[in-house]
Amino acid sequence: MLLVVLLSLQAMLWLGEGGARDAEALRAELDERRAANEELEQSIRGVQAQIGDLQSGTEAIEERARYEMGLVRPGEPFVQYVTPTPGPSTGSTADRGLSGSPPKNP
Repeated sequence: MLLVVLLSLQAMLWLGEGGARDAEALRAELDERRAANEELEQSIRGVQAQIGDLQSGTEAIEERARYEMGLVRPGEPFVQYVTPTPGPSTGSTADRGLSGSPPKNP
């Protein structure tokens, strides 16, 4: 009789609600949430650094204006690199004016 009780308690411990399987699932979920929290904390630290830069001087503001709005100071050369988008082929490069000479007007 004692053996039956012991086996049923072991079965409940390993297979029952709140048992070892559930504990392992909770550990895995906890690890996932800790990783997500770490990512969020890094993001928060980045935003706090940006806030500090913006509050402390004009260099960060100028840098953001340059990258986000294309700010160019007076007398400063403006260079823009454009990556061509692939499109339908309509002929040779000479037909499209890419031969090095200007296209011919009819």
